[in-house]
Amino acid sequence: MGQIFITYYIIINLIFKNMKKITILASLALAFVTLTANATDKFFYKIATDKDPGWTIQDAGNFEGTPGKEYYQAYNKKNGGRMLNFAYPESAWNGIDLDKLPNKTYKWSMDLNMSTMATRSDMELTVLPVGTSLSDRRNSSHNYHWANKNEGEDFFFRFRVVTAPTEANGDFTILINESPVEQTTLNADGTTTVTAADKVWPTTTNPDSLCTLKSNVKYTFAVEVNTETNVATYTILNGETVVKTGTHAYVCDDRIGVQTLSMNGTSVHQLSNMGLSYFVDGVIAENPSVDLFWVEGTERNYFAQFKEGEILHWKQLGNLDQDYVDPSLSYTNGEEYSVEFGQAKEGRNFEGDPDTEGGQKIITCTESGTLLVWTTREDDETNKSDVISIDVVCEVENLPVPEAIISNVSEGYGKEYTLKVDNSNVTLKPSITIVYELTENGKTTKGEAYAGDKIKFSDKGSLKLQSADLTHVRECYGRSEEVIVENNTEYSKAVFANYAISKEEAEGTKDGFTKAEIVDNSNKSHWDRIYSTQSYGKNAEGAIVVNDGTSELTEIKTGFGFYDGSAIGTDNAKWPVQQLNAESFATAVAPLVIEANEKTDATWYLFPLEGLVSYQTGLTNVPVTIDTKYTSDDANKPNFYVVHTIGGYDRPDKGDCNAYTVVVAGEAYSLYRYDTAIKDVTVYTYKGFVEGSGATSVAAPKAVVEDANAPIYTIGGVKVSTTVPGKIYIQNGKKFLAK
Repeated sequence: MGQIFITYYIIINLIFKNMKKITILASLALAFVTLTANATDKFFYKIATDKDPGWTIQDAGNFEGTPGKEYYQAYNKKNGGRMLNFAYPESAWNGIDLDKLPNKTYKWSMDLNMSTMATRSDMELTVLPVGTSLSDRRNSSHNYHWANKNEGEDFFFRFRVVTAPTEANGDFTILINESPVEQTTLNADGTTTVTAADKVWPTTTNPDSLCTLKSNVKYTFAVEVNTETNVATYTILNGETVVKTGTHAYVCDDRIGVQTLSMNGTSVHQLSNMGLSYFVDGVIAENPSVDLFWVEGTERNYFAQFKEGEILHWKQLGNLDQDYVDPSLSYTNGEEYSVEFGQAKEGRNFEGDPDTEGGQKIITCTESGTLLVWTTREDDETNKSDVISIDVVCEVENLPVPEAIISNVSEGYGKEYTLKVDNSNVTLKPSITIVYELTENGKTTKGEAYAGDKIKFSDKGSLKLQSADLTHVRECYGRSEEVIVENNTEYSKAVFANYAISKEEAEGTKDGFTKAEIVDNSNKSHWDRIYSTQSYGKNAEGAIVVNDGTSELTEIKTGFGFYDGSAIGTDNAKWPVQQLNAESFATAVAPLVIEANEKTDATWYLFPLEGLVSYQTGLTNVPVTIDTKYTSDDANKPNFYVVHTIGGYDRPDKGDCNAYTVVVAGEAYSLYRYDTAIKDVTVYTYKGFVEGSGATSVAAPKAVVEDANAPIYTIGGVKVSTTVPGKIYIQNGKKFLAK
């Protein structure tokens, strides 16, 4: 290793002695090739491509990820700039002493192939330090994640596409390691005015900061971090050809913690060879990749991958009478076993993999303990990798208990329940089937459903639910406890309030209101789209396109037509509203209750055809409640109010943004922000309820002696057998906080 860096410094000296004969770029490229020619990257953390490695995805509904042996494919199906983030776990740096690394240098790398590149310029890549949370705006907002703000002012490497391809899959240009600049406007007197608080990428023709890349070509992005000089040297390679190289003097933590990829809209990204490494001399036995991929009862199966020229070793955990792929093999607890590269051709389907040359082995554990896995070189068994240590728990894992959340209410016994089950804390996050029994009028219907599915009652009855693993040939996880939802309370509609006035009402005079006008010349909230003549529909290929009358479309959606679509973004994008007066605020929003304060004064409007809106960007997640006179006096029979909202994104080129939220009377609904309108609200009370009877508190139980074994219900009336600390439940007709 020392000889490599001596060669590096000799070359640097030659650069400065022969500046007229060789360019800086060529010299750095030569230095890079010489530096790495006799060295091997030893990964101390590598991101898997053949499974979901734990991405944090923005707008996951428009994302499609496909794991694979060669690369992980990320398809951003819709909006541009949506983010695919990876936070390196704390364990990635376990055992790594930066001061003891060769030349105190390590490397971050990623291969990226834009196999399908749309004519857009949304893509950005940023490599950030340890300690940067995924809630930092640089990671959580596709518009600003490159900006120097929030938790830190620095980075190791970043680029942004500044020139999109002129046609699909064409060349594109990136801007590297530049800092955002303020948005300014040049005034008539020659001075400039800052026009926006957020900064943007600069416009530059400096060739040192620009690099043109090709679509459908795999490029390697490598960043060598020298922790002694605090310099991050980036290199972009096409195969072995250096395309671009440069440096950035960083001032943050020495360790890389997050890589943030802002995906190009409607494009396909192929990612591979991602991770953290350092240089070592010669060929080494590399750490094997070992990941849990299959759980079945008390068994845990790990997929180990290693490289050609290596032997895989492991200490067996538990006895295994018969290998799944090769029945002639058996394993004994505590014994060491090994397999050569060419003999390890197993696939994740527990069968031989004819497409691999080797280096794939399933290790099955049947007892809890610590699994030890390592490799050695075939030609030198003293050349040994680090020993990978994995804590293994071989116990039956039961699935979580499902829930039935009331998502709509109607008069009588009519209710709609949305099923919910959270698999995020289940090993490998399996698909969970919810087995149910719906009983109405003495008739029972059995079925299977999934989270998000809805089950409706039209009459009195009950719903029994249980989580099960029915997606595998055998059930690999234990079933959850059963829960029973009792639908035995009849409801009546107490009041309906509609806040969506007509255009004529918005333009007229209304008691308690002031006639006003909203002008949106900056596409602030997307209300400007719905009030225009803008029209979209779905073509034969299923794409959403402009409805210009030249082709046959389905599912056509057109704005309200208050003004022509060409007015969007101008002062002519305006519509009439009724502004709520402070003195009549409480009456105007009834039966809702919105606590007035300095932010709510003079900022609430009735938007025509849409509803009640708080039109200011600084007001978010406003707590909205219902008049306390509708609060139930019987905790076993909660009253409800249904909030019907519609979003500013309910524009012709988007989907339906109508939503109905059922809230227990006495609890708050959170109004998101200025681009959400409350269109109407309906209050339902149980039959026989007297208004005001439960306004101050829940009635005391009628029985003097409480039954400690009485059934327990959620606040929504779902019977449960276990409670979660911190949540409110009902027992013996009283609310209590579970501990």
